[in-house]
Amino acid sequence: MNIDNKHPFLKSFLSEQSLNKQSLKSSIDQSSINSAGQKSLGQQLPQNNEEHSSKKEQASLKKKSLQLKADGEKNDLLKNEKSKIERDPMKLLKIVSSLVLFSLFSPAITYSETIIMVGDKWCPFNCDPKSSKLGYMVEVAKVIFERKGHNIDYQLNSWVKSIEKVRNAKATALVATTKYDAPDFIYPSKSMGSNKDCFYVRAKDKWAFNEINDLKTRKLGTAEGYAYSALLVSFINENPKIILAAHGKDPLTMNLKNLDEAKVDTIVENPFVFNYMVNDEKIREKYEEAGCTDDNDLYIAFSPKNPRAKEFAKILTDGIEELRKDGTLDKIVAKYALKDWR
Repeated sequence: MNIDNKHPFLKSFLSEQSLNKQSLKSSIDQSSINSAGQKSLGQQLPQNNEEHSSKKEQASLKKKSLQLKADGEKNDLLKNEKSKIERDPMKLLKIVSSLVLFSLFSPAITYSETIIMVGDKWCPFNCDPKSSKLGYMVEVAKVIFERKGHNIDYQLNSWVKSIEKVRNAKATALVATTKYDAPDFIYPSKSMGSNKDCFYVRAKDKWAFNEINDLKTRKLGTAEGYAYSALLVSFINENPKIILAAHGKDPLTMNLKNLDEAKVDTIVENPFVFNYMVNDEKIREKYEEAGCTDDNDLYIAFSPKNPRAKEFAKILTDGIEELRKDGTLDKIVAKYALKDWR
């Protein structure tokens, strides 16, 4: 590996190690000479012992023998140290190089996040968080975001409070909204269902909706904060005395109660939501649909103050197509007796 001028620390380190190697090599070479001397002396010892039998000479030879043995042990130690120094710099170089390459070329790290999703109860789009059926929008989003390492925290509030929390970044996403509800929010490029305003009356009531002025003779139950079609919103604003707005986390239940008690004689609701509720409660025979307005799209929208809002919107858009391809989407909506909204 070539070390350029951008890494002076590595160049200095390797240079020092090179000098250490040369010094060790000299020491080892000298020890090798001593070892050779030891071997030569060992071959001569028998002859010398025969020629010089004095105690003084024997002591001298014994001293030299011990010295050469010590030199041999020193030689072994030097070889071990040399081996360590040869290995360690390469390990250090490999580690440092890996860190440098990682910092230069590694992709941006995506951090997991808890995505707080809010809305009022509007089954089958979004249902009770404590139920086994969270609503198909929530379930679809949950699968998509968990595949990307994120978590979903789904909560119920009133519709007005839900919009406020998302707008102020106290929550991440608003569930089952139209672009009329919160035009400043960040929307995925693909919808997750459709909405239209349908009118419901008690069974045997013969009234029918054909045009907006037909509502002038009725007492209309609405939901506080809902963004209905532009035509209906205009009518509501112009005729407040014949409007009774339900509020809270479950406005449809309140509207049905008001309809049963004749506080209103007509309520307006999404047909999927109304039919899911009355079929589940087995009270469908008590009510009749009296007509509807045109469709518009429903979304999960993200807070304009969340810095990752556009990223989340894209994850949701791409994820819907992935769930369509692998069959997961059909399985989820089938739990609610529905089909793919596309």
